[in-house]
Amino acid sequence: MKGNDKSIKAQGHGPFVREILDGINMGVILLDKVGKIIFANKASVEILGEKRGQLVGKHLLSLLSQEAQGLEGPKLDGQIFFHKKKEGTPLKLSIVPYHDSLGRERGKVANLQDMSQIYKMQEEILKMDRLAYLGELSSTLAHEIRNPLAGIKTTAQALNEELQEDDPRREYLDRIIKEIDRLNDLLRTFFSFAKPRRLDLTLCHIQDIIKEVKGLLAKEAERRGITIKEVYTKSLPAISLDFNQMQQVFMNLFLNAIQAMPAGGELTVEVSRKNSPKGWIQVKVEDTGEGIAPEHLPKIFDPFFTTKSKGLGLGLSITHKIVQGHGGKIEVESSPGKGSTFVLTLPMALRDGNQA
Repeated sequence: MKGNDKSIKAQGHGPFVREILDGINMGVILLDKVGKIIFANKASVEILGEKRGQLVGKHLLSLLSQEAQGLEGPKLDGQIFFHKKKEGTPLKLSIVPYHDSLGRERGKVANLQDMSQIYKMQEEILKMDRLAYLGELSSTLAHEIRNPLAGIKTTAQALNEELQEDDPRREYLDRIIKEIDRLNDLLRTFFSFAKPRRLDLTLCHIQDIIKEVKGLLAKEAERRGITIKEVYTKSLPAISLDFNQMQQVFMNLFLNAIQAMPAGGELTVEVSRKNSPKGWIQVKVEDTGEGIAPEHLPKIFDPFFTTKSKGLGLGLSITHKIVQGHGGKIEVESSPGKGSTFVLTLPMALRDGNQA
């Protein structure tokens, strides 16, 4: 009989206890009166990442991280929150005494639970709370931002009508009107966090969107000493996209890259056709900037996450949401001091009716 089976039997348990406890998906550890382990079920062994035979005879406190090791003796009861020593996985112990038929305490039962998923769900709930606040904020922004934009657009249109058809200043006014329309569309995208909206899909070439954004940011890039390079694979097909929303995607990515290169550098956009049965277009947006710290990468697309002193931290979150709405995905690779690469993968065929 194995050592831990002997320990169970010595405590007055039948041999069937091991099978029963091993069949439980939750971690269960049996302790003697002083807190030494006499049995650990299969689930607890997997959670702790230890061999069962090595656990038997150890004091429970020896498994806890430093923040929980201050507990001893009579304090070894109730709930204990700690982290696994090696990986730092958050765990919870719920400890209660167990008694024999005469009511005498024979030891303790510790219920062990991996809290990773629970904490992740709590973070998601907090994120949803933030988005709910964003929904409330949107009604105020509609009046505070859209009304002045409407006034600017009306004035620009009136000036445009007074100019001759061949007047070169009409080009600037047309651009002002176009940018006002884009800002209004950005506001609608901002509001879509609270209420998703349908995509307005049309067949278009993604390189046309990129060239449009490059034209809008050319002077800003030149002023900062940044070169924008475009690389396109031959015979790229037209794909179903919401032109305005995808323009916002590349505007966000380009601005993000430009801001990451305060001393100048190179921004490279590469569009290619990905070899796969379903058919995908891949876009890489690469900069030679400061890069992103490793601890920030998992949060880079989270709403309101920002390392900048200005801004709400919504640009990349909006980008992520739009790309997902198109049935695609966006990933990022980065090395501090070397730059970042955002990789967009978009399907060539997308049915109308998807939501952004």
